[in-house]
Amino acid sequence: MYRLPRVAVETDVMLLEGEKCVHAAESLGFVATTNPGGSNGWLPAFAESLADKDVTICPDNDEPGKKWVAAVMDSLEGVVASVRVCRVPKPHNDLADVVAELGPEKAMDVMSGIMFKTPRIPRGVDIPVLPACEMMERYRAAIESAKYSTVDLSRWLPSFSRWMRPLSPGDMFLVLASTGGGKTAVAQNIAISQNHATVLLFELELAAEQMAERFAAITNRCNAKSIEHGVRNGKRYSTDGWDHVWTCPKAKITVDEMEAMILRSELKIGKRPDLVLVDYVGLVRGGAGKRYERMSTIAEELKVMARSTGTVVGVCSQVRRMDDDDPTVPVRLTSGKDSGSLENSAQLVLGAWRPDPTEMLIQVLKRTNGPTGAVIHCNFDGPSLRITERAWSNEGEDPE
Repeated sequence: MYRLPRVAVETDVMLLEGEKCVHAAESLGFVATTNPGGSNGWLPAFAESLADKDVTICPDNDEPGKKWVAAVMDSLEGVVASVRVCRVPKPHNDLADVVAELGPEKAMDVMSGIMFKTPRIPRGVDIPVLPACEMMERYRAAIESAKYSTVDLSRWLPSFSRWMRPLSPGDMFLVLASTGGGKTAVAQNIAISQNHATVLLFELELAAEQMAERFAAITNRCNAKSIEHGVRNGKRYSTDGWDHVWTCPKAKITVDEMEAMILRSELKIGKRPDLVLVDYVGLVRGGAGKRYERMSTIAEELKVMARSTGTVVGVCSQVRRMDDDDPTVPVRLTSGKDSGSLENSAQLVLGAWRPDPTEMLIQVLKRTNGPTGAVIHCNFDGPSLRITERAWSNEGEDPE
């Protein structure tokens, strides 16, 4: 094994394909090794050099890499203290590519994020049956990571703290509203409020230029039209209030493409997003059959995407056509458009409607871990698109 004298005295080791990748790992401060002979050169006997160590495997993103990591995992089973497989984000092939493109500092941010979200497999034995002690360890790890990666809607509207805990990675929530009812404004206000996190917004309806004007209006608390007037006259507006928000304005995108974009975005952002927003789901491509079946497939894929990427996913959707023309009509759980599978997939469903131009009501229509029905009364400032809490109603108040 390459660098064996140094590896022998360490307990935490990276295993990669090739000496070039070992050098890249060492530039990030890791103790690393590789086997001679490349991707076809792994021998089961090499496992003894890694006995009782915590091993992080970083294979190449190609077919030889898949075969190599499978052979490595087979021989490490029951030998090592723990193992995890951390793949670099595509389109990069290996760790050396990432370091060469991003430089050591940013590459370290990317790899740290991947390692943080990749659980270790004790003894390298991947059997999805967990004892109580391992369940509690996972729970403790989740609570610890929640300090940094949860989405707390009470940062936007404080009354949310009365009824629910923050959303955790893997959760999905849904916002239902009519056309013109403020779906995009809700998504933007939520995004701005989560300034402790990194937000990726898939904006499928509006152009990037329109979204920039809207974000600037919300964060500068001024009329959106005045933003345009100011820019025409050479004024520059600060982005401090929304520089944690990254926007993908690509249209005609599938859920698979979204997932790939979430993973690849680490290369530009420096870490994986904590919150992913989709505005709006009716414009997502994919699925097969009639609209009912197509939206059912998309709903399930979005739910799986939240789990597989370790992010909170928020989805905006329209209400049924019979209610869609009147944004003053209260939104109910049965108001959702198409199959209803979005409501079934989401841990939290919010309905939004506007009884008058200056007011918005947000109702908790569903949550998986408690009562529903609570209503939050909000101010809706049309010119600036800001949504702020006005007062809270005890209608459907949660006794918690």
